[in-house]
Amino acid sequence: MAETGNKNKQWVPIESDPELLNKYMRTLGANERLNVVEVFGTDPDLLMMVPQPVEAVLILYPLSDKSESVRDEQADALRAAHDLPTSYSGDDGKFVPKGLYWTKQVISNACGTIGLLHSVANTAAAFPPVAGSFFERFLAKTAEQTPQERALALEDDDSIEEEHQSLASEGCSDANTEFNDNLHFVALITHNGRLYELDGRKIAPIDLGACAPEELLGKSAEYLSTLAAMKPGDLRFNMCAITSGDLE
Repeated sequence: MAETGNKNKQWVPIESDPELLNKYMRTLGANERLNVVEVFGTDPDLLMMVPQPVEAVLILYPLSDKSESVRDEQADALRAAHDLPTSYSGDDGKFVPKGLYWTKQVISNACGTIGLLHSVANTAAAFPPVAGSFFERFLAKTAEQTPQERALALEDDDSIEEEHQSLASEGCSDANTEFNDNLHFVALITHNGRLYELDGRKIAPIDLGACAPEELLGKSAEYLSTLAAMKPGDLRFNMCAITSGDLE
């Protein structure tokens, strides 16, 4: 799901499959030190299995009436705090912390690609994308753009659409089944000692509280539990870590 762009594009959803996501990152030019690994559960023993350090986390979860209500409440709170009109949607990026890369989402079902883009963009200083790759070119092109301009630049890029659709077609499940209905990716990263949820459907990056880099995985697991409580009984929750640690 997404806000409407100029072309009303709708992509095929991407599965939260580490093998596919790694292939996608490599194709788009992510630094070779970054790898996607599955997080098998939120218990401390399972979190300890994830190679450290973790640079970003991807969460896939089913949207619900409660999660949509929370999104609206977050937007209303920001508007009220700054005496903004109800039409303000954050397109200008006025409330994005300095040095944090965030884009809006205008393409339906592009949240997986945008989650990877947010993850790679916000770790690029330490892990630069491959020279000449999509990630390197797109980040350079959009570095000074507003979140809405970045979203429209992604919408206009036919090459990334082809790569996304190609990868999505390799998934094991049928994207049109009820199981895949209303699933949404978000990225979680640390920035200046804070944990941020990066979701292009929201009004701005959401500050989830203080978080040291080494706490990213644990704090993300806590946030996943918060999301799961919004739709009890639904098992369609998944978490992957993007790590720069050595894989066994």
